[in-house]
Amino acid sequence: MNYKFDTSDLTRRLKRTFDVNLSYRKLFLLLFVVAVFLLYIGPSFLRWLFGHTEPMRDQPMRCMDDRLTPFYLQNLEYNPIHFHPIVSVASSGQPAREATVVEYLTGIVHRFQCFPDGYHVSYQYYAHRTMPSVLVQEIQLTNTKNQLTDIELIIPRISDWPSAIVKNVKLQHGSAILEYQVVTGMIDMLPTAGNAEDNKVRVVSIVARKLPRVITLKKRGTTKLELLLTVNYSEPIARDKYAAQKESTEKQAIEAMNRALLAAEHGEHNAYHNFKRDHILVWNNLWETGFHISTSKAENTLNGNNINATMYAVISQARAYEFEQSVTTARKEEIARSLTYAEGCYDSYHTLQAENLWRPMA
Repeated sequence: MNYKFDTSDLTRRLKRTFDVNLSYRKLFLLLFVVAVFLLYIGPSFLRWLFGHTEPMRDQPMRCMDDRLTPFYLQNLEYNPIHFHPIVSVASSGQPAREATVVEYLTGIVHRFQCFPDGYHVSYQYYAHRTMPSVLVQEIQLTNTKNQLTDIELIIPRISDWPSAIVKNVKLQHGSAILEYQVVTGMIDMLPTAGNAEDNKVRVVSIVARKLPRVITLKKRGTTKLELLLTVNYSEPIARDKYAAQKESTEKQAIEAMNRALLAAEHGEHNAYHNFKRDHILVWNNLWETGFHISTSKAENTLNGNNINATMYAVISQARAYEFEQSVTTARKEEIARSLTYAEGCYDSYHTLQAENLWRPMA
């Protein structure tokens, strides 16, 4: 007996079966079961069908991830502020040479750029030690060609900071009136275990010089930019108190900028030189540790470059309250007395052989 297979007839039979025997509720349950099957069993079935094996995850690594996750979350409390303060010269398309040098004794970072178009740029960056809210950028642009050259700057900018509000103010620097931008917004405080400050924010206000995107370099000459930036932030506050705290935080940031501009004034008293010298003198004092490091760089041993790099990394992350202008004389004397007491916490410990203490800083 021969049977003729008719696709259209089979389709009609299946449709009649579903129309008669399945209600909407039964159809929903059927689709739900199919979805669960595809979600939980489908991947394994497809791997078995096509011969793919599931990659084995390293069990010790998974265990280690679980142990470290709480500490990683605590580290996230240092939220970045999505404001980029560094001013730089943009490349014109041709590759440029660049190098960075950290001068430990002065606390100044030097950066150099050499462009094939006939100009080079020198940068100096430092967070002022006596005015901890002030970031200083000194930029020197040298044009070696006998023609005017237009260059594009990468100027301070905001990225992914929805609460940030920008307004312009005019401040006096010496005999000039310059335009500055005041950027104010909030930063969430990430909740951590046992922290009573969950769901709180900090108000952050930044004052920065407003710059053009393109500047013209004179023929065979040098152009200098001395840029100051101040940052001020509040204590953790409730989110609903942001509006009340915003104006106060902005005012303090602007006042800090006015003090910095007054201290960094160019004039007959050479105030700017003294402003920079004060920063360097503080760093010189911080390096008076009382011991001498040999200049030897023997192989497979601890040398002075690693020790200096470690000390610089530690010192640059801590404020020197005994040198700051805003600290009272009584408080400075109290700090000086505490520093003269040698606790001897490393007494009898061979610190120079402690590999974990003097790791490479690269």
